[in-house]
Amino acid sequence: MNPVFVELLMSIAEKALLELSQNEELQEKVLLNVRGIADWIQEKLGKVNKHDLEIAIQLALYSAIKRDKETVCEILSVITALYAVDDVRRGAVTGGTLLQYFGDDVFPHIDKRELRFAVTINEKILAHISDSVASEFDKTIEQYQLKEYATFEGVSASGYSSAVWDTSFDKYAKSMMRHGHSVFKAVKSAINFSK
Repeated sequence: MNPVFVELLMSIAEKALLELSQNEELQEKVLLNVRGIADWIQEKLGKVNKHDLEIAIQLALYSAIKRDKETVCEILSVITALYAVDDVRRGAVTGGTLLQYFGDDVFPHIDKRELRFAVTINEKILAHISDSVASEFDKTIEQYQLKEYATFEGVSASGYSSAVWDTSFDKYAKSMMRHGHSVFKAVKSAINFSK
């Protein structure tokens, strides 16, 4: 390969790495894309918790710290609507959606990182399902062994997704993006293009 061409490519790469090292917004975009690739790989390898509708409802009811009739109806409605309109490929979709709809007040144990998997449910569909759940509440709730109080025995912080993006990788990747330019520049200066 022509040394002049290689040097030109390396100069372009160096400028790109310099821009990346100085632009935090660009770093976040790169991380978002890498997370998307990692999520896809996890799904393809089957390294995610994937629950059916019944298990998702049971987990949500078991782990919710607010269990009045209205909240229970809303939880049942949100999960049922989610499974009715979306292909739930991982538990983090359920966890993120629950956290988005109910917040820390009801689901403090769901990791905030799961919010990136949250799905917005069509309000008309949700309202229709909510009406059905409310009218059939006593019959519906009989199938779930719901306690009057919440305990977290046996419920891990990752009850909805055991394979959520590791924040230690974020720190490592950000460090690489901030300092990659310096490393690349040192390597480039060590290569002799005049040969």
